[in-house]
Amino acid sequence: PLGQARPIRFDLYARKSPNYYGALIEVSRGCPFLCEFCDIRVLPGNNRPHNKDVGLIIDELDGYFRLGVTQFQFACDNFIGDLVWARECVDAIIDWKSRTGAKISIFTWLTINLYKLPDLMAKMRRAGFSILFIGIESVNRNSLLETAKVQNTKSLLPAVQEIQAYGFIIAPGFIFGFDSDRETVFDDTLQFFLDSGLIGGDPSFLMALPGTPLFERVKRTGRLIERDESVTTREKIITNMRYLQDPEFLARGFIGFLKRYTSARFQLARFKKHLDAISASEDFLANEGVGYGSPREYLKLQIKDPVNRRFMFLRIGYILHNPATFIAVLRAWLMMKRLSRGIPGLAIHFNYWVYVWTNIGLKYWRLKESDIALHGVAANFDINSLIDTATTEATRLDADGPKIEQQARLTNQALKQVVEDRLNREATAQGGP
Repeated sequence: PLGQARPIRFDLYARKSPNYYGALIEVSRGCPFLCEFCDIRVLPGNNRPHNKDVGLIIDELDGYFRLGVTQFQFACDNFIGDLVWARECVDAIIDWKSRTGAKISIFTWLTINLYKLPDLMAKMRRAGFSILFIGIESVNRNSLLETAKVQNTKSLLPAVQEIQAYGFIIAPGFIFGFDSDRETVFDDTLQFFLDSGLIGGDPSFLMALPGTPLFERVKRTGRLIERDESVTTREKIITNMRYLQDPEFLARGFIGFLKRYTSARFQLARFKKHLDAISASEDFLANEGVGYGSPREYLKLQIKDPVNRRFMFLRIGYILHNPATFIAVLRAWLMMKRLSRGIPGLAIHFNYWVYVWTNIGLKYWRLKESDIALHGVAANFDINSLIDTATTEATRLDADGPKIEQQARLTNQALKQVVEDRLNREATAQGGP
């Protein structure tokens, strides 16, 4: 239990501290939401926050800082899952910084509803929070309802823009392959990146994680793919469920998505949108020039370690191999430098953007359809089997029954729409124009 957490052994860390980019502090566990695919909810009682004592968090921050650490990961499932505790924690960090003069950078995980809390966002920036992982998952409202991610179904674009306006960099989670996904899913997602000015993101395909309602749902309808773990596969992308969408459409669409996503024109446009939004913001609070995205800290670690050094040269090679890529990076750097005269701290945004772009480019370098092993349902799949209203057993067996019943109701609502749309399309196809 985090309430019984003890201080870490700084004497052990101190021996190897020069080998680390930063430090990780576990601050809480659990999340109040019940997304269908998420395995956070699998652990008993984990549908509510379990928080570490704020005083202990400050002690660990201080101990690390005295050893030269300025960049931190606050490991948790949802930092704002308990708002009272989150506010107490942020206030304590601000107080510690004022006493010590510390300048730090913090990466953490939280949910999109942060945008409703302008006072907390401002304090988090003052405390040093810089990069936030936020599971956006989909730009299709019905796909979000399907997975019961209700906090994302309203004002998604304005919410992202509001959070970024304070200077946060969002590392967004995106997922393809929801039953509700439409034929335009890849184009819609690309447009959202452009409209929002998001500079992070590494989309993936939906997986059915054991213990989740999604796992049980796909297993119940014969869509779960159970593999022999001793068999080695050569594919670069492989999942464990059969999708409603045609697997060739998904594979071809994903490759097309990556081609546009990693193109110089697209990347420059999204970064320009990001800078334009910051320059127009009245709420922007600059980074302190340390931690995540800091070129000095990054280069120091990369050059020193042979494995990291190799990846650094691969990144440089990725930028130089295509003149359009090099020109886009140069133009973005010039835009950033010009704005930096009046808006400090933008170098971290530029560095993060280049880091993510080269990550995706190298990860999927020369990806082919044959590298993607996706599966679809059979032609005779009973589409009506998607709808499941039998939540009584799950409710009876789980202490969070009322919330699970609500999650199942939202999922079923979305799946009924999927079934209706599919049957309408089939009727139209059979009846002709």
